[in-house]
Amino acid sequence: MPTDLKREMALEVQRKQQQVSGNPIISGTFKDHQFIAVGNVVHWGKWNTVIDFLSDYIKKVLGAEWGNAEIAKPLADRHPVMQWYDAICRHQLEVQEVEKPTRDGPTTGAIAAYFELAYNLYLLDHNAELQKRLIIRLKNPGQFRDACYEALSGAAFVLAGFTLELENEQEDATHCDFTAIHKISGNKYSVEAKTRAPNAPTADVGEQLSEALAKKANFQRLVMIDTNLPTGPNHQLEAWRHEVIEGLRGREATLTVHDAPAPSAYVLVTNSPYSYALDPIHPARWALVDGFKIPDFGFEAKSASLLEAFKTLRKHRDVLSVFEAIRGYQLPVTFDGEWREFARSVDSPRFVIGEKFDLSEVAPGMTAELEQAVVATDGRTVHLVMKMASEHRNVYTNTFTDAEAAAYKLNPATFFGTESTARGAISTPMDMFEFFYMGYRNTPRSRVMEFLSGAPDIEALSLLSDDDLRLTYCERSVWGSGVFNEDGSKR
Repeated sequence: MPTDLKREMALEVQRKQQQVSGNPIISGTFKDHQFIAVGNVVHWGKWNTVIDFLSDYIKKVLGAEWGNAEIAKPLADRHPVMQWYDAICRHQLEVQEVEKPTRDGPTTGAIAAYFELAYNLYLLDHNAELQKRLIIRLKNPGQFRDACYEALSGAAFVLAGFTLELENEQEDATHCDFTAIHKISGNKYSVEAKTRAPNAPTADVGEQLSEALAKKANFQRLVMIDTNLPTGPNHQLEAWRHEVIEGLRGREATLTVHDAPAPSAYVLVTNSPYSYALDPIHPARWALVDGFKIPDFGFEAKSASLLEAFKTLRKHRDVLSVFEAIRGYQLPVTFDGEWREFARSVDSPRFVIGEKFDLSEVAPGMTAELEQAVVATDGRTVHLVMKMASEHRNVYTNTFTDAEAAAYKLNPATFFGTESTARGAISTPMDMFEFFYMGYRNTPRSRVMEFLSGAPDIEALSLLSDDDLRLTYCERSVWGSGVFNEDGSKR
């Protein structure tokens, strides 16, 4: 495969890690301007990063006239978005450095809240449609909190690889917020997003769950609820999570909707405490996912075997992908998928497989092609396998810069310019099971039967479906590897 094509494929993997599974950022440059297509509208400006673009984008979406009218009000009377904006401006003045117009600084609660909203609106605009009623609700202080969370919910599904079917723009409180369709499985989910009022004495989400389950739903329900709690110490966070789960379990047998037993639902609970800490460095979002009346999904669900656990994970993978999108939520910095460490071209990865290197300091006129690279356990030392003109290979050792070390840690699979199939360390039996499954998922049945030919239950195995046969072989490979004890611990 040509090196340039490998590099493009590697950049696409990086883009997906940053932008997950939504439509890619469509952008280009002309002279000193950046052009970005959002849906069927093209925006342009002098933007160095995606953050620069989002700063202008949210102002355009909400309207300059509305923003200026809010700024004219006393700070305490302004819309929450404009209070966030004021906090950002004050922070920028505090950290501003002479002769350094572009700078990195700590992310405050206001910065996180403001730019996450901007990114969520962009994702909905670029991947679905940005409904006028959502913008109207966002501008209404009384509806802002709910509309803001609806935007986050829709964005999470976009990032997880879903397409969205938004409801009619006419206000209708009887249906769920939107339908999410997974691009690969084709499964459809009726999604309803709810937020709790601030200053609640507990973390219980029963009221919001009841309201969500009262909505009409055409497909399997998925309810998203934000607890709207301030940050707290780790033991407090654990107590809140426990309270959420206890509340769900306790209502499974008692909750009724429209005088009938409540329907089942996936429940994804989040907490984004940015508004409680606008000026300090923002506290992290937390999230949990559980099943309401879905016995094989949730914190208390147990599987009889590793094979059964894998099947359960596969069955619920669509929903888990939304959970992972929330848990790994991050704003992209670059337009093309390059890592933030190289966003301002202060530094760039030097070691790209397939590129020629000048080794004239070793011998006059000597060049070599980088064929392979291996990073030592310190994360800084890199061993480079160079293919010489004579077809011989020499190994040279170099050291990463700080930016290179940080970027490599984020995604070692694509750092050297070509996608690698290498995976992280295997630390659990499920990690090893998935590793084997990726290797054997397309292996012909006859070949798998050869692998299992010495098994005492070969006759029973021969009656299994192709998929179950492969899964059984993967499970036996895990326990036969000698790496793990029966309780899942490493030997």
